[in-house]
Amino acid sequence: METDASLVESLTITFENKFRHLPVTQNRQVAGALSCRDIPVDYWIMWKNWVTAETEPKSAPGC
Repeated sequence: METDASLVESLTITFENKFRHLPVTQNRQVAGALSCRDIPVDYWIMWKNWVTAETEPKSAPGC
């Protein structure tokens, strides 16, 4: 993942692939690593709620 990737992108990659660590790159060189423990629990909860809201069917207006 590039250094300018969003937190949402990072969470998505981490959760969907069951990764605990992501290499962070800048200009195709390793700049560091992001651990799942580096991301506060509140962000995981918000991300999971957002994914759930995005995947649930939307009700028609006025229902």
